[in-house]
This record gives sequence, C-alpha cells and structure tokens, in this order.
Amino acid sequence: MALKVIFFDMDGVLVFSEYLHCNAWKALLQAKNIESPDFFKPEKYAGFSDNVIAAELIKNLGLSDSPEMLLEEKQRIFLDLLNSEELEVPPGRDQFLNKCRERYQVALVSSSSRSEVEAILKKEKLDSIFTVVITGDDVSSHKPSPEPYLLALQKTGVAAAEALVIEDSANGIASAQAAGIKVITFNGSFEDILMEHRMKLVNRVMLQMTLLQCLGHNF
Repeated sequence: MALKVIFFDMDGVLVFSEYLHCNAWKALLQAKNIESPDFFKPEKYAGFSDNVIAAELIKNLGLSDSPEMLLEEKQRIFLDLLNSEELEVPPGRDQFLNKCRERYQVALVSSSSRSEVEAILKKEKLDSIFTVVITGDDVSSHKPSPEPYLLALQKTGVAAAEALVIEDSANGIASAQAAGIKVITFNGSFEDILMEHRMKLVNRVMLQMTLLQCLGHNF
C-alpha cells in the first residue's frame, strides 16, 4: 500500500527538549528541598510520560503529593523554562517537514501534555504544520502502549500499512511497532534521512540502467 501519512514524535525528534523536562522535574524537587541528582537523566526517562515519572517520584522519594499535583506543577515550571530558553533543533528539520507535506499527511504523536506540545509548536512556528496532534492528554495508556499510534491512525483515517513513524526512544519505537506501523529510528539529523533517501534513489536508477544494458539498450 502507498504511504499516506508520516507520524513524528516530538521530544528528541522535532526538538531536543528532554533536558528541559528533566530540569523542570529537578526544579520541582528543589522547591520541596529534595536533592536527587542521579534521579533525572535525559537518557533514563526518554520516551516516558510525565504520568510514569510522577508515579516513580511518589514511590521512590516518598512524596505525599498526588500525581495530579506533581504534573500540574511540573508543567508550569516547564512552560516557564521554555519561555526563557531557545531550543536546539535537529539539522534539516524544516526542510524535511516541508518535503513531507508536499506528498503526505504529517501528524504528531507525543507523550507530553497538550499544553507543553502546543507551547513548543508555537515557539518553533510549527503549529500549522500537522493535520493531527496526539498528546499524552488524549490517551489513557502511554507509549510503549500502541494506543497513541492507534488513535493517530484513527484520526488520520489511514491503515497501519499506509503510515510511517519517526521515533527516537525505545518506548516510542515499541509503541509504533505494536500498532503495526513501520518505524525509522531517528539518529539526531533529518539531513541524514534525506541523504539516505537520495542514495536509495541513485541506487534504484543505477539498477534500472544496469538492467536495461543487460537487455541490450545503450545510453
């Protein structure tokens, strides 16, 4: 089946924002006079929803706050940090998105809250790019559950075989695969994906030329 939609993760794919999430959680703990320098590392919680992290905090640090209170406070701190910092973005991002939009639907599937997702999209001037935006607020089970991507398929009206996912985390990749969607593992640069695509096109043309030469056609 022909490709119709490309689903993008956000944190670690469209923007390198994991450190900002970690800093927000650290600031929350510091406000409670709790020092936990080894608890938050971007690589440890990449691809995990805030709901999971809040539950881990309550369990491991003995916090008396409800998960809802922690989530609300973390998101407030995150938005404050976002307003005061510029985010690093992967090379080739805007060019890649624009090329994708010429031929396919593009949609966003993130574990972050809707307020965080919308704030980042607005800051990066990407708020008019995506036909569908799925956030952590839209599902009851987060990545690695297939629910986020199954909902994205439903909202875009395509079959799993007509979709492609670009993800960076193990949880995100597992989520997409569980939904039956092919995945490209993002390595930090869209320029690499564009180059790989160009090389495949070149190899395809060279193969066609070789076959024609074998059939007696000259160039």
